[in-house]
Amino acid sequence: MMASRETLLKEILDQFSGVLREQYLRRLPRPLADMVESYVRDMFELAQEGRPPRFVLVGRRGSGKSSLINAIFQEHVAAIGSVKSQTGRGQWYTYQGSGGALEILDTRGIGEGSRPAEASEASNASAEVEAAVRKQSPDALLFLVKAKEVDAHIGPDVKAVLRLWETVRAEHHFPMPVVGVVTQVDELDPLRVCEPPFDEDPRKQANMKRAEELLEAQLKKVLPEEPLNVFSVCAYMEFDGDEIAYSRAWNIDALLTYLVDVLPKTTQMELARLAQLRSLQDKLARNLVRQGARIAAGVAAVPIPIADVAPLTALQLSLVLIIGRISGRTMDEHTAREFLAAVGLNVGVAYAARTLARQFVKLFPFPGAGSAVSAGMAYGATIGIGEAAIAYFIESASEKDARRVYERRREEAQREAPNPEDLPRLPPP
Repeated sequence: MMASRETLLKEILDQFSGVLREQYLRRLPRPLADMVESYVRDMFELAQEGRPPRFVLVGRRGSGKSSLINAIFQEHVAAIGSVKSQTGRGQWYTYQGSGGALEILDTRGIGEGSRPAEASEASNASAEVEAAVRKQSPDALLFLVKAKEVDAHIGPDVKAVLRLWETVRAEHHFPMPVVGVVTQVDELDPLRVCEPPFDEDPRKQANMKRAEELLEAQLKKVLPEEPLNVFSVCAYMEFDGDEIAYSRAWNIDALLTYLVDVLPKTTQMELARLAQLRSLQDKLARNLVRQGARIAAGVAAVPIPIADVAPLTALQLSLVLIIGRISGRTMDEHTAREFLAAVGLNVGVAYAARTLARQFVKLFPFPGAGSAVSAGMAYGATIGIGEAAIAYFIESASEKDARRVYERRREEAQREAPNPEDLPRLPPP
């Protein structure tokens, strides 16, 4: 019977971490041992403890909160109030798309002039949101301001952002990232530039930059010591039923790529999966591959014989499984065997995690596999395997092309491998 995704990943990761702890960790240099422990924790979090990201979206009526949610999903998942404010209750909502879910603190627009379409019991938007974040901490706050309103007396709105930030820090001991989002940049002059990409027109680009600077300056007044980033976006989309009839969405990928960097690791994969942006998935996957390659090189550089199945093999197979998950694939043993076959090996009938790892050694053999291997070869092979998995799962490369990627990147990475003497002192990526 085929193992589930969670069972297979648990077997592989348990094997990787178990062999390391039993045979190696106590004998590795302390900085390298710490890197290994940290990487194993990260892998377990990404593989088994994922949850939807939680965002609080703050902005006045018409600032584009619902439109941004739809643009992130590339689906019609949030109602849009084109005349009246649509959102009334300061509650957490789960928005589910075909690729995953987001938890959004849906807020009544700050500064709105009429009651929202939905009922609301609290007296004002800020009170609603503050009560909601006390119950559950957001991973990030996105402050949305229309491009033409960044200098339109937004001081009270910025103070509301500060109150939320302080509430989260006090209640959850978490310095919540705050991201400024300049929305509806298609409405900036010149209006004739109404289709993306908007930054190719010098006047439009200058006006967007000015709007970003104004918004950042306002946020810096209340959060002078906190890292702040501001993005210009357009989230305008029209739907015919569930299908996108027209899209002017622009720069959403840059915003999401930044959010992946500041989100907890338990949510990064979920955001990459639901957004279905190749650039986002590539970035997350390559960060894992680079860090895993350095771990592999560091372990291989320590002259300790490898008994039974090499921990390097379990590390590399874990990378394949997790990269497949980032792409949105269901990663069970069938999918793992599919990848192995794609790059040149028919696994046969034994599907247990240990057998898969042994087959991996046959597919990507090291000279003297089963004993200590060179740091350069371990580094190169891990980079090659990771890049082949990215090409196959994320970039939809053919089987032949994935195999070529492995061969080429393995050879290139062996020449680029870090000096083994420096490995214990390598910082995390």
